[in-house]
Amino acid sequence: MGLAAAIYYQYIMRAYAGEALSNAATLKEIVSGHYYRTGEWSPADPGIFDYSDGSRAIKSIDYEKGGFTFSIKEEKRLYKLSFRAALSDTNPRSTIIWLCGYGEAPNGYHTISTNSTNLPRKYLPVECRGLE
Repeated sequence: MGLAAAIYYQYIMRAYAGEALSNAATLKEIVSGHYYRTGEWSPADPGIFDYSDGSRAIKSIDYEKGGFTFSIKEEKRLYKLSFRAALSDTNPRSTIIWLCGYGEAPNGYHTISTNSTNLPRKYLPVECRGLE
């Protein structure tokens, strides 16, 4: 792969991750709001995770209690980028911290769902890269 092609590929993959990040903002708000109102992680309308807007990159969004994962289709592979809720160990009804990709829960917090992220760190925004 030539240098120009490699740079373009990196640009495209970062754009795909950015699209997932942008869509995640709305989903995090909906899931968090439902949890604060009811104490339950399952959203009232699971249809919010149906993704059929014709996106070239995002193929689906899978929901798991306390998190969701975007499936991102690259030409040859299917990558995943997870978003997970983290709750305080001492007060689970306090602030929800959302983790993206390889991000780790801070001390005193625990995650609710599993991380299925397999998208290489170099394509992720800084907040999703975690520590290597």
